[in-house]
Amino acid sequence: MQAPEVVLPPTTKVAGISDPVYRNAEVFDLVKLCRAIADGKASPTAVLPNMVFLGGLARSMKNAMNPEWESKGVRAVSRNDIQGGR
Repeated sequence: MQAPEVVLPPTTKVAGISDPVYRNAEVFDLVKLCRAIADGKASPTAVLPNMVFLGGLARSMKNAMNPEWESKGVRAVSRNDIQGGR
């Protein structure tokens, strides 16, 4: 038994009504994206570093962060400030 073919009427355009298509990107494999950047197949502007994570790491590890992370392009930096009136 075969079902009959369904034929829908053509869509009608109505003035003032639109159905735009919005496009966005989704990173589903960050490692592949980073590998493509390292291989020169994607631009480094495709990613942003997680500065909240890296800053927390620098505060907790202090200068011990540098031997492990400098080869990955990240280092701990520090600055001295003067404060008064506390």
